Amino acid sequence: MFGAVPRDARQAETERSLRENERRLATLLSNLPGMAYRCKNDRDWTMEFVSDGCKALTGYRPADLVGVGAHTYNSLIHPADQDRIWNEVQDALKQRLPFRLTYRILTADGRQKWVWEQGVGVYSGTELEALEGFITDVTDQKDAEARLQAQHERFQRIIESTDAGYFRIGMDGCYVDVNPAWLQMYGFARREEAIGRHFSTVQVPEDEAAAEKIVEPLMRGQSVRSGVFSRLRRDGTIGYHTFSANPVLEGDRVAGIEGFLVDITDQKSAEEERRRTEQRYRSLFNFMHEGVALHKLIGSDGTPKNYILLDVNRRFEDILGLKRDHVVNKLATDVYGTKEAPYLNEYVAVVETGSPCHFDTYFPVLDKHFSISVAPMGGDLFATIFFDVTEQKGMHDALQNASEALAKAERHYRHLQQRLRRGHGSRSGNRRSAGPVH
Repeated sequence: MFGAVPRDARQAETERSLRENERRLATLLSNLPGMAYRCKNDRDWTMEFVSDGCKALTGYRPADLVGVGAHTYNSLIHPADQDRIWNEVQDALKQRLPFRLTYRILTADGRQKWVWEQGVGVYSGTELEALEGFITDVTDQKDAEARLQAQHERFQRIIESTDAGYFRIGMDGCYVDVNPAWLQMYGFARREEAIGRHFSTVQVPEDEAAAEKIVEPLMRGQSVRSGVFSRLRRDGTIGYHTFSANPVLEGDRVAGIEGFLVDITDQKSAEEERRRTEQRYRSLFNFMHEGVALHKLIGSDGTPKNYILLDVNRRFEDILGLKRDHVVNKLATDVYGTKEAPYLNEYVAVVETGSPCHFDTYFPVLDKHFSISVAPMGGDLFATIFFDVTEQKGMHDALQNASEALAKAERHYRHLQQRLRRGHGSRSGNRRSAGPVH
């Protein structure tokens, strides 16, 4: 049988284990990013023990916070936080629950730090003996939170004041948030009237399928191209806007979509009116009986040397026998095969004076007579409205020739009549002279 282990040997082994445990605990505490503590539950939070981490946390050594004449921990807590901390700890102790606190301290050099504390009451039976816990610096985290909050507030101010409509839609397709500009664009008076509505209720029925095609990939976390879309206003009218939208991500999870709308209803209406005006202009332009051409003067050193044909109507083609595709954006000298641009001086005068003019001319290149009206169109632009008067000119010339021939014949006839009358008078006189003498 083995002999009993001497009592002194057991005690020595126990002391070695205790020292080893204390060493391990000291090593652990010295490597923690903060301060472990044991204190009394009094308004001063009188410290009975603090770990070496107190120096990095507070700027004070452990000896400065423990013992007679030490700084009380409560004096380190920001005055505005002292009462709140006391009340929160007492509430937790009444329920025998751990307490978790976030508050400000003032360090030895006067700097302010945010700290996070977790502690618990230590009891002997029902008697509270002390508080034990751990305090760590969370200043960087709080600063980051403050910056994030400031950014969020700036973003909210921008959203609230921008003319662009902001929206956020949840995964159920219903509006979670909208800004005042969105409400105005859709004709709602208050947010409560829009929040909770499904996005499809403000879509033009004919465009609802297209809206679904935009929303579906966004809900899957995919991006979509910005574009132009319609919207159904609360009063039943239709508006138009450009949009940009992106998925809302919470970590790796899609939580919805958000984006901005820019109202272009006025622009769209103006474009539609311009389109209708252009159609009316084009109809008038193409079905005029006269030929019409729009030109632009070109030159060098401020002196016009030529002009370009910018557009022509159908009658231009009919009258001149030149196809539109062969003359548009071409130089006049190339179109008409001339060395000098036809009637350049007349056209320059109209552009420079801003006064229209009219002239009749014979154009030898086409062997035709034209009646041409010229109007300034602003800048270096001018328009010509013309018609072929060759046939009328021929008829006029023929009529003039006929009139001249008739006049000549009339003069000849009158001359003959006069000669005949003079001849008849002479014969009558001779007959009277030859009569009997009484």
